[in-house]
Amino acid sequence: VMAGDPSRIGEGAPALNLTYYEGGAAAQGLLLQASALGLGAGTAAGVDLEAVARILKLPKGTQVLTLLPVGHVKP
Repeated sequence: VMAGDPSRIGEGAPALNLTYYEGGAAAQGLLLQASALGLGAGTAAGVDLEAVARILKLPKGTQVLTLLPVGHVKP
């Protein structure tokens, strides 16, 4: 789960945009490292990200940016 809190950066759309930018950079690093380790990884689509935040009891203001399942690829 990639998550971020825009209020830790600033306010409004610029902070939200930067949160997504930084989350994307972190996700890219995770995906590249998974590949380097011979693991499969990708993004999960069609997921209720607000429900994920509630289930994980993330702090107020923290938004789930994306889900990145990582695991062994079935031969």
